[in-house]
Order: sequence, then C-alpha cells, then structure tokens
Amino acid sequence: GPGRPGLGRKIRDFAPQVLVAAPLPALVCRHARQAAERCGAPFVLMPCLHFHDGWPSLASVREELGRADRVAPFTEAEADFVRAAGVPSRQVRVIPGCAPGQDLLPPYTEPGEQPRVVMLGRLALGKRWGVLAEAYSRLAAEIPELGLDLVGRDSAESPKVRALFQQLPGSAAERVRFHVDVDDEEKASILRRAWMLALPSLAESFGLVLLEAWRAGRPVVVPEGTAQG
Repeated sequence: GPGRPGLGRKIRDFAPQVLVAAPLPALVCRHARQAAERCGAPFVLMPCLHFHDGWPSLASVREELGRADRVAPFTEAEADFVRAAGVPSRQVRVIPGCAPGQDLLPPYTEPGEQPRVVMLGRLALGKRWGVLAEAYSRLAAEIPELGLDLVGRDSAESPKVRALFQQLPGSAAERVRFHVDVDDEEKASILRRAWMLALPSLAESFGLVLLEAWRAGRPVVVPEGTAQG
C-alpha cells in the first residue's frame, strides 16, 4: 500500500513471524523487506503482476523478486514470469485467490430468458469500458434482444464511462443497465440472470470477478495474453 512514515519501525515493533508484501510501491516494498530481515522473519512477495502496465520489467521489481525468501503468485502465468526473471523454482509457489473444492458452490441456476452480458468493475476508464462499448455495439446490431449489465463502484470517471454507452447507436443504449455500488446479494442475482461475463481490462493480476462469475456457473470472456487469459 502507500508509504507510511515509520513503516519499518512499526513492523519491527509488531515482530511478525512472516511478512507478506506486494512489489509496488517499490520503496515501501524495500523498507518492508529490510524490516523483515532485521526481525529475522521470512519475506514473502506476492507479485500481483499487471503485465501490460510495463512495471513488471522495472529493475526495482526484479530486484525485490530476487531478494524475497518466497514468491507467491496467484497464477501460473505470473509464476512463469517470476521464474524467467531468475527466481529459482523452489522459491516459487502458486497460491490461487480462491478456496479449493466444490463445497462452496451454490446450486446451478439457468440464466434469464433474455440474453444479457455482464461486466463487473470500478467505473474507471482503465478497466477498458470503451472496448466493451464497441464490442457490444457490434453484437447488438446482430442480436437485437441482447442486453448489457454494468456493475461497479462509482469513480471520478463514472460520467465518462456512462457517456460511452449513452452514445451507442440505435436502441442499443436503451438495453444497457448500470448497477452502481450494489451489495453482494444483488450482484449475485445479476450474475445468475446473465448469460456470460466480459472482462476486457488488461490491468488485472487475475480478476476476482472471474471467480464470482464461475461460482454462478457463467462463462467468461477475457483478453488473450493477460494473467487472467
């Protein structure tokens, strides 16, 4: 997270048995690692790589990957990157962002009669809502009954995101529904009605919304060449 004055001192005072950190901000990560070394605690780095951001190639990120006692990526794609960066395989262990087993899955329910696509994500342009708007515009021209549900938290860029879909041609804009700041129950209900989830964002280390869609038994569409792809 963001740098805090006295972070290293706070860590030493807490005397952790294990210290886990993300690689960015790099300076904060370095201070955390140094505090772990002073405490004699193992230092575990969770890469949370956003491959298309460019920062995985930063020398500071690679340096911290090499200095960690263990690296715990979410996915095999991240693990491959970490090993290619020079981290020995014995120090890399994939820890998925989900619980194993099927006991947490609810009973499967059929989707709604009307075909609907859903996207979950903060209403910020970095999630590539514009890509979804363009794709939906093309599909809506071929499938007149296709609807779109956009579920997410508000942001300063929410008006720009809304404008992308309000400007859609024909009746496509009328079939787009925004669901802002919904609770977990309403979000699950929207997913159950949907036919599929689309996640065009490139800035995802994995994408927990994929787990939510799979839990509802819905297929997902994601970009190729990303951690979630």
